[in-house]
Amino acid sequence: MNATLEEQLTEVLARRAAAVDVSPDPGFLAAPMATVVPLASRPDRPVLKVVAGVAAAVALIGGLVALTHRPGARPPTPGADASVTTVVQPQTTDVGASVTTIVQPPTAPLAALTLFPVVGDQAGAGDHGMYSMIAAENPAKVTALLAKGDDRTITDGIAVMAVDSFDGHEFELSTKQEITIHGVAATLYSDPTGSPVIPTVVLQGSPIIEVTGLDPVAFLELAGPDVIRALQVASPQPGHAAFTLGFGLLPEGYRVVVAPFEMPRGSIEATVVVGATESSDGTFVGSSLFNGMARAATAGDLVAVDINGVTGWQLQSPGNPVFWEPLPGMFLSVGGTSTPEEALTVARAARLVDETTWRAFYDVPAPEF
Repeated sequence: MNATLEEQLTEVLARRAAAVDVSPDPGFLAAPMATVVPLASRPDRPVLKVVAGVAAAVALIGGLVALTHRPGARPPTPGADASVTTVVQPQTTDVGASVTTIVQPPTAPLAALTLFPVVGDQAGAGDHGMYSMIAAENPAKVTALLAKGDDRTITDGIAVMAVDSFDGHEFELSTKQEITIHGVAATLYSDPTGSPVIPTVVLQGSPIIEVTGLDPVAFLELAGPDVIRALQVASPQPGHAAFTLGFGLLPEGYRVVVAPFEMPRGSIEATVVVGATESSDGTFVGSSLFNGMARAATAGDLVAVDINGVTGWQLQSPGNPVFWEPLPGMFLSVGGTSTPEEALTVARAARLVDETTWRAFYDVPAPEF
C-alpha cells in the first residue's frame, strides 16, 4: 500500500459516504407487499465451513460473533428471488390488500479494511498481529440491534438477523426445542454450556429470521405479531443482500440501536495480541468491517465509555470487551482483559496506521488469501 495515511482516511470516508446514501432511489422500490404473506419454507442449503486458525478473533468477544473465517474469494452475488416475508403472521388475514413502499437497502460495508490497529510505540515481546477473513461462503446476512437504554446505557439487547440459508453448524452444541409464537412455528436453540446462555429463536422463511438475546421468546411474545419483517430489495446490487429488515411497533422501551447492516462477506480483518505470555493469552484488539457490538449486546448490559473523544461501549461481563467506531464503517474491539480499566487503557492506546506500517510493526507476513 503506497497511499499516505491521509489518503487512506479520505478514501475510507468517501466510501462510507457512498455506502450510506439514503436518498430515495427508484431502483430500490420494493415489490408490492401483501399485508399477510405466509411464512415460506425451503430446504437448507449446505454451507462450506473452513475455519482458519484465528480462534483469538472469536475469543475476543467471548465467541458471540458466529462467523466463518477462511481464505476466500469475492462474496457470491445473492439471489434476487428473496420474497417479502412476514416472520410472525398477523392474526387477521387480508390477502387482497397490498402496499407499495420504498425499501432502502441495508447499510453496505466498506469495500476493504484500509487502516489497521497498533498499540503503543513499539511491539512488546508477547505482541503479534494476524490476518483473518470473513468467509465469502457465509450466507448473505443482515443484522440489526434492538435494545432498551439511553445515550449512556444499552440493555436487554436483541439481535435480529435475516439470513438466506440456515447454518446448522452454529447450533451444533445447542439443545433444540420446537415452539409456537403468535401461532407461528419456530425453533428455539440454547447452548447449555454458554455463560451466559444466549438462546436463539429461528423462524423459517425466505429469508430465515434469527432472533437472539437472553430471552428472545419473551421479547417476541411481548411484541406484536408483525414486529419483525424481512423485506425484499427489488433491485439488489451485485454482491449485496437482496433483503433487509423492517420493524413494526416495538415493545415499550425498545428502539433500533443499530440499523440493519450487511455482513461484509469476503472482507479481511486484523487482530493484534498484546502482552501474551506462556501463561496468558494476552489482550486482543480487533479491526473489522463488521459491527460486533450488535451481537455482544445480547450477552448483557453495555455502558458508554470515552475512547479518545469517540463514544464506545463496554460490555459488563468477564473479558470486559469494548467496541467503538473510530471511523465510519470501521469497527475496533478490545477484549480478554482482567479489569474494565485495563480494557479501556488498551483501547485508548490503540492507533490506526496503514497496512504496510502495521505489518512492519508486528512483523506480519502477507496474507495467503
